[in-house]
Order: sequence, then C-alpha cells, then structure tokens
Amino acid sequence: MVEIMGDLRSDNGDALRAWSVAGMGLSLRETWHAAEELRSGALVRVMPEWAEPATPIQAVHVQRDPVPPRIGAFVVDETPSLYPHPGTSVR
Repeated sequence: MVEIMGDLRSDNGDALRAWSVAGMGLSLRETWHAAEELRSGALVRVMPEWAEPATPIQAVHVQRDPVPPRIGAFVVDETPSLYPHPGTSVR
C-alpha cells in the first residue's frame, strides 16, 4: 500500500511512522507497528470509532515433514497474537 503525506509517498511502514511522529501527516498503520509511539503519546489515534476491515495473515514456508519446531511454534503461537480477531485459523 502506498500512502501519501503531502508531497511525500511511501510504502515503507517505518518511514510513514517516522513522518507521522514528526507531524508531517496521518498514516494508516497496524496498531502493533506503532504500539510504542501510541503508548508514549508520540502518536494518537484520530478516528478510534473506525477500523480498517480485517485482512488475514498467511504463513508460507517450505513444506517439510516433520515441520521444523521453530516454524510450527511461530505459526501456532505467534500468528494469532499478531492478528487476533474472530475467525482466525491456523493450518
């Protein structure tokens, strides 16, 4: 996704977050990506009643039998915490 802030355009989340913190405009960011800035007050949510429609996260990895423990642990343990919403499934 490319976001526009005045004359600036980027699809880099870190750049968009930095520009927002610098007061250069608004940005649609994932809550986890701006969590520290939200906690510190460097960023504030300007439309708390609105939320972007949910988008599923997919974990893609090379198929191996058995699945390496680190891959299985990430998919089962971390994916729901990155994207916790009703209907999330892990396969």
